[in-house]
Amino acid sequence: MFGAFIQYLSGVFGMPEDQIKLVTLLVAGYPLALVLRYILHPSSTSLHVRHLFSSLSGLAIAALFYGWQVLALVGLVAVGYIILLVAPPQTVHRWSMGWAVLFLSAGNILSDYYVGSSNIRWTMMIMIQKLTYVGFSLYDGMGGNSKPLNKDQEKQKLTSVPSVLEYMSYCFNFHSVLVGPSVTMREHLDFMDGSNFRVASPTSSQQSSSTEYAKEPSALYPVLSKLLLSIFFVALYTLLADHKTPLPIDPSMNIFVKMAYFCLACFVIRSQLHFAFHVNDSISNVAGLGFEGYDEQNRPKWGLASDVDAVGVEFSMNARNTLNLWHITASRWIRRVVYERVSWSPTLASFLFSAWWHGFHPGYYLGFLSLGLSVMAAKKMRRWCNPFFTSRGPVLKWTYHIATWVLTQLFVGPMVV
Repeated sequence: MFGAFIQYLSGVFGMPEDQIKLVTLLVAGYPLALVLRYILHPSSTSLHVRHLFSSLSGLAIAALFYGWQVLALVGLVAVGYIILLVAPPQTVHRWSMGWAVLFLSAGNILSDYYVGSSNIRWTMMIMIQKLTYVGFSLYDGMGGNSKPLNKDQEKQKLTSVPSVLEYMSYCFNFHSVLVGPSVTMREHLDFMDGSNFRVASPTSSQQSSSTEYAKEPSALYPVLSKLLLSIFFVALYTLLADHKTPLPIDPSMNIFVKMAYFCLACFVIRSQLHFAFHVNDSISNVAGLGFEGYDEQNRPKWGLASDVDAVGVEFSMNARNTLNLWHITASRWIRRVVYERVSWSPTLASFLFSAWWHGFHPGYYLGFLSLGLSVMAAKKMRRWCNPFFTSRGPVLKWTYHIATWVLTQLFVGPMVV
């Protein structure tokens, strides 16, 4: 029945069934989020019920999208939980990371040679983040880490192994099971019991009582703004997708026209991800996930579950800024489990780890090497060029800004698709 419905929508919109199925299942997260936020509110509902609803609905979405392939995800999560139970605190992070590396490596190799109706690689990449997050949080919280914890590690640490239900709702929750975003287990548990809203605002004298539910800030503006952005990008993709296929290149074609086609093709591909990231971010906010406190003007911030700043990425004028605004939760994860943990060249280790996380195609490693070189080159050039061009009148200043934007789109844009 679901398959027939997807076929009908595919015929109506003229889009592939996989894309229609993904959009349909992502949008289905909105009513589920409303149920979790208002009907199953933590003030009136058992945490067991909330965890059960979140995990079962997420499993159903994954099963509808992946079919029998969802069993591979269940196996990944099940073995990961067994490791948490049996591994000593001193090495639980290594066992969790080892299992994650083994599973994702095998999955990436198989995915490179197998093309099915839907590939679970992206969801595996998200699951890997969650499994390693839990392992490192237990390592920090159960006495395994003998080094002083930084502020973030102290905040995210776990002092006991989560229950099976908590673990399943963390891994398979409906608002992140397909394309993310990923948060830590501590952030997920705080969201599920409502304690994520017990944050002092700049104008309050103290935090809300741990035994009372704080007044929840409105998520209407972030939800609507992210939803509108997602609609904008899916509309653009629908209109422009036919133009991303390679066009016959006329050798006499102007080089600037070729560059424009190239940038447009990269933008069309990115628009798919902009849509998926903004939809899931919006759904997370509807459910109550994403709140991270207040700014200095006492306005609520809803960026914890944000994976991309679309406007910032598309109008970025340097490589570093683009990387900071793209795959935000993945970058945060790599910083927490690699950059802050290794003692040898953390920057190089992070780039290599990120390349492995994406797969084994040589292009990934060439791409991340190019990104690293682009970041270093852009940093050196800005030190000289920025003061020179920005201090010589508005015409030269804007010419410089446009030139850096074009160069960023040409050299960095293809790397973030």
